[in-house]
Amino acid sequence: MPTDIVYERYFQIARAADDASQHLADGAAVLISSLAGTGSMAGSDVAGNQWGAEYDAGAKTMISGITGTSAALVSFSSRVKQTAYNWAESDGLTSVPGEHRISGVTPIVADSLPPPSAVGDSGAGLQGVIDLVGEIGVPVPNGDTGKLVSAADAWNAFLGGGVASAIRSMESGGRIIVDDRSPEIDLIEGEFTTLKSAVDEVDAGVRHLGAASGEFKKTLDDLRSDIKDAVEQMIAEQVAATAVGIALSFVTAGIATAAGVGVAASRIASTARKIKGFIDLVKNSAKLSKTGKMVGHGLSELDTKIDEIVGRSPKTLSGKADDLPKPIPKSVQDTIDYARKPGSVSHVVDKPEHKLGPLVDQFESPADFVESLVRKVKEVPDLSPGTVYDARNPITVIVNGTEVEVRGSMTRQECSRSEPHTSRDELAGERCNCVQ
Repeated sequence: MPTDIVYERYFQIARAADDASQHLADGAAVLISSLAGTGSMAGSDVAGNQWGAEYDAGAKTMISGITGTSAALVSFSSRVKQTAYNWAESDGLTSVPGEHRISGVTPIVADSLPPPSAVGDSGAGLQGVIDLVGEIGVPVPNGDTGKLVSAADAWNAFLGGGVASAIRSMESGGRIIVDDRSPEIDLIEGEFTTLKSAVDEVDAGVRHLGAASGEFKKTLDDLRSDIKDAVEQMIAEQVAATAVGIALSFVTAGIATAAGVGVAASRIASTARKIKGFIDLVKNSAKLSKTGKMVGHGLSELDTKIDEIVGRSPKTLSGKADDLPKPIPKSVQDTIDYARKPGSVSHVVDKPEHKLGPLVDQFESPADFVESLVRKVKEVPDLSPGTVYDARNPITVIVNGTEVEVRGSMTRQECSRSEPHTSRDELAGERCNCVQ
């Protein structure tokens, strides 16, 4: 007897989860790229080490949590779709109402590649403004404020882009669930609630890291200003007291230079003590977490539930699960998207160093070869969600009996080289990740 099932709702809920995963994966890819140049931004002094270690731990937790959340969203989506197909088979349907909702959707899982460590020697930093080590006896914070701005901008852009879009997708799915009365609604709602909580925790963690990067940058700016004011005051007082022509431009030369031109040792010592107090204050306040809870602690608490969702497989009546789109790592989808671009086909097939000529000739057109290659890549059984596949971790497939190595996509620039090269060659600072 036919069941009272609203099939379209299953596919709407599944599509919401797939869209959320796609938004997280796309946004995380841009985030990871943007953070690549922020290494050693916190500096190597005590405050920098302290803040940077917390940042590193939080960033690693967030990137891992984003990958896990997107993988769980894809797993959930596949099982909701399969439930609809199972009911359709039970009802004897040959086509499933609402299936168009998922037409052309490829489930994407975010790559897991943590940013470079924030701890490290960024150079002289504030030390370059004033020569203080000899007088104060403690290292001056040497974080890179420019890199901190870049990090803050990257996290905030992800927050307002991929994360915000994922939240909207989850809200859309939640509205469908409220109205649904299917037999499995309690199970669906339970998992969906966990996944929405995970996306909300991603939002909270990303928001925290963006704000914290901006705050630490401001802390270093304020310290620079305080030091400059203190030294200018010292020079001005000495000039007033002795009428010695010491210009305020000596600030940039440092206390040591000031001493060499007649600034009283007592004033130097007094100023050094004042500046040491500024630095100690920064040391004591340079904490990424003000509450004692680490960034991403909410995601960590959901780890077990997320892992359980990721590990569940669709239960099928007819084998329909074999026809569902398989999750694709973000780096692999980027490769596929690049290869399919009209302007990229010739790069893939025509380069002599790629040695694909005889193989391409077996197909009706170069585009047909590319589609065959794409199908083979999608059929690789052991692609690991979250893993980055590129020149250092290529995929090998067999096309018409010929082995082809796929090394990734060039997402930032086109390759204009005419001479033979490999994907490991450097091209203007970026890797040329060709299909070899």
